[in-house]
Amino acid sequence: MTMRMFSKPAAWLAIWLWASVATANLIPNGDFNIPANKPNRPNFWSEWMNGTTPEPRIHQAYLTSGGINNSACIELGVSYEAFLPLVYGTDNYARYRLDSGNAISINANSYYKFSIYYRTENISTHQAVAEIEMFRDSTQLESIILALKPSSTWTQFTHYFRPIRASDRGFGQMDTNKLRFKFGAISTLGKVRFDNASLVEVTKAEYDANHPLKLFTPDPLTARRSTPPIFSSAPGYTVRRDAKGAWWMVRPNGQPFLVRSVQYPEVLATINPALYQAIPTSMKTSSTGRTNSTYHQSVYRRLGALAFNAEAIYDGSTSLTAHPFGQCHFHFVRNGDIPTEYLLKDRNGNIRPERKPMPDPYHPQFRNWLRQQIHATLGALQYGGIAHKSFAGYFTDNEMGVEFLDQYIWSPACAAEFREFIRARYNNNIQAVNTAWSSSYASFSMSSFNDITNSTNKAKIVIHHLNDPLYKDLDAFIRKLLKDYYRMVCELIREYEVQVFGDSNHDGLANVRRLIATNRYDLAKYPNGCSPEMLRVAEVLNELRAERPGFFFDIIAFNNYPGDERYEGIRSKDNSEFIERLSQISGLPALISEFGVHGRDCGFPTGSNTRKIKGWFYRSVENQTDRGLSYQKMMLQWASSPNIIGGQWFQWSDIMQDEWGTTALPVNTESLTYNGRNSGVINQANQFYTPLTDRMKQTNLMIDKAFGTSLPRADAPDWQLFQ
Repeated sequence: MTMRMFSKPAAWLAIWLWASVATANLIPNGDFNIPANKPNRPNFWSEWMNGTTPEPRIHQAYLTSGGINNSACIELGVSYEAFLPLVYGTDNYARYRLDSGNAISINANSYYKFSIYYRTENISTHQAVAEIEMFRDSTQLESIILALKPSSTWTQFTHYFRPIRASDRGFGQMDTNKLRFKFGAISTLGKVRFDNASLVEVTKAEYDANHPLKLFTPDPLTARRSTPPIFSSAPGYTVRRDAKGAWWMVRPNGQPFLVRSVQYPEVLATINPALYQAIPTSMKTSSTGRTNSTYHQSVYRRLGALAFNAEAIYDGSTSLTAHPFGQCHFHFVRNGDIPTEYLLKDRNGNIRPERKPMPDPYHPQFRNWLRQQIHATLGALQYGGIAHKSFAGYFTDNEMGVEFLDQYIWSPACAAEFREFIRARYNNNIQAVNTAWSSSYASFSMSSFNDITNSTNKAKIVIHHLNDPLYKDLDAFIRKLLKDYYRMVCELIREYEVQVFGDSNHDGLANVRRLIATNRYDLAKYPNGCSPEMLRVAEVLNELRAERPGFFFDIIAFNNYPGDERYEGIRSKDNSEFIERLSQISGLPALISEFGVHGRDCGFPTGSNTRKIKGWFYRSVENQTDRGLSYQKMMLQWASSPNIIGGQWFQWSDIMQDEWGTTALPVNTESLTYNGRNSGVINQANQFYTPLTDRMKQTNLMIDKAFGTSLPRADAPDWQLFQ
């Protein structure tokens, strides 16, 4: 599950340029009409091209409350010019932020068209960004973050959106009445310029017609893929390339396919009490508040009827281990969060404030703790455990953050490892370190390597900027840190496999090997804010693959949600292109390990009033028909890629829970601990959302028909589930 907030500037590796905008009377000489030679300011353009502007600055702002239609238009003419190198890693990630003092008043029940002209130089995909912030007076409610393609010529970017409304979520019952704008570039030494921003109120019909979901057209399925061969048989599931280089998931009998699954095939009384009550008594266990194996078998048959061909259990809790395995089963290798004492920490001893911070692999007790977790989780699996013929592989982690790691190397064991890493890198010459690290950002005069970890120097040792001389050393250490953790978790998984299957060759690889998928990276973080961080991970994975072929990871996994307001799945093809790029760099096939959308017609809001989590507002569409369209367009786009082997829908049932475990179902209230998401394929009566599931079945069959693949043959381990 993915639950995130993007309201704090610290979430951005960027210099954010804020437009100072307000409704006002027409200012003379306002630049409202777009010149044909966009823009006609040669002195500004010369500065921009030659890189002579020392810092980002706003040159001019032209404002009006009029426009094409005085009653329904707010038009801004905002002129931006920025020379970026960027601040990359200061303590607040926003050293040169310029804040706007005013906001634009809007109507929450209206629909809007936002437009901006921009031009870039040496900017990668997803690194030029516009953000629309929504407020109720001075209270921030949401941010819409939009990443823009690189463009060497002046290009107009347009985005249609609806402001957040009180009915959209289960807490903070306030409508949006004000907007602010931010523009900037992220994680690059390139340059960007924005001009002529505009905001226009539009009709719902225009909004619907221009919604990214409606405009998105997937690539043809067979443009880059063709019918695959039947591969040779193997003891378990494998991932293989065909003669043209396209990746496939392959059943033990050699039959290739693209993964289509629905996760978490059970119902819990605490997660969805209304649905749990609707399920027949024979299909649930009242003492645990969970559905039983009879229900799970029915789930597999129902999913088989929709032409799904795989499944994944979300966590490794003991109660889930009684499930008879379904089709092409993936499982997590440990249950629950990593204890705080094993996590990486910043210079003040704080862990990163997110759900899944990285562990310190150098902590002397961590490896043993992780071994116990893996052995206990996988050992508790019934029906043969990992030896079951339908068991395909593992996910090592879920949404573990890999960004901002230069800030979090100061847990005691990791700090000691960093100190010795630098000592070896500089041949025990501390003066060489002082010389190499000193710059306009910070100066160093350390007398010994122990000084690296004193409070004064820890505050200086951070990536201030991509041209900071500290960057190359911190980057090298972060790569080592990632490798050491990834080696550890893979070694412990392979160790457990040897215990189960034996090791005839005595090489640490079991006689039967299951697939290891990476951490399920939360992709929404990276295209918008941290592309270099994710690219670094892909390079690390490729180096590990070359280090010991067949031992470490087999699949790179991404949780990749299509969204209404966020730049996630359905806005453009840049998203899937970024996944393909990461697949190519890592040398691994990509699996979309989680995706889904919330339909606003489901009858309940999204969000958590206790933790003030925004829920799936970003991932909301109008209705179940649009949910089905989201599934279809995303799956067809991913299936068209030779680098992507499928997708896993999150999840079987909706989340409508009281987080403290009671069976009351608070809806639209501040008084109880509500947390809601229309994530499921079934409603509260245990019946399919048919506009969604009809489109799912149609899509799944389209994919099989296009590639000549099919549901499992009679000799496949999951054949019986389709009978």
